[in-house]
Amino acid sequence: MRRCGYCGQDNADDASFCENCGTKLVAAGPRPAPPRDFGSSAAVAGQRAGEAVTQMGRTWGEEAGKIGRGMWTWWDEVLGPFAPVAAGLIGVVVLLIAVFALEAATSGTEHEDFWKDVVSFVERHLWVFIGLIFLNSFSSFFHRQYRKSWRWALPVVAALGCVGGFWILLELLRIYSADFGHPLLGDLAWLAELLLPVLFLLVLVISYLMIFWITIGERGSEPPRYGKYGRIR
Repeated sequence: MRRCGYCGQDNADDASFCENCGTKLVAAGPRPAPPRDFGSSAAVAGQRAGEAVTQMGRTWGEEAGKIGRGMWTWWDEVLGPFAPVAAGLIGVVVLLIAVFALEAATSGTEHEDFWKDVVSFVERHLWVFIGLIFLNSFSSFFHRQYRKSWRWALPVVAALGCVGGFWILLELLRIYSADFGHPLLGDLAWLAELLLPVLFLLVLVISYLMIFWITIGERGSEPPRYGKYGRIR
């Protein structure tokens, strides 16, 4: 039925004029969509905002990655084989400045004894920190220069780095437990140190599994090659 907009008379579906008042009937358009409630509108707006932020972060991350790769490329081209040595020396200088700044900033504070013990620990085991810095520097250099071949040595470097960092964290925890009177934390740190070889093996195995997975994926993405007797790998 077609309702007249002037007098309200119901007319046949194919009628062009109202049977009651003769007013021309206008074809009814599509019904407007029902208005959304506030919750659904907010959800849609939030989803769109999240997608925009994700895309923005991805774009910024790609740009930052390009800038970082460009800087490292320039660094390697300028310094050549001395690039990892220079990067390691810069890391050592930054570490020494941080230690001196920490000692100066905490002098006369409430927990001065704790921070003095931390600085003393770093000074006594400075060779460990320097070793980790140069390990990361040379590993990054070889990974940039010999990506595919050096990847098989990366799990060992990663395992050594994780064990060294975890050991430093446990030692700081023991210093904290001794200075602030929490013997339970010291006992937990001592027990955790016994598990350092297990941590080394765990990181090593997981890292090699990831390398194998990446290598298999790269082999699968390569186009097939064909020799005299058929396809070869």
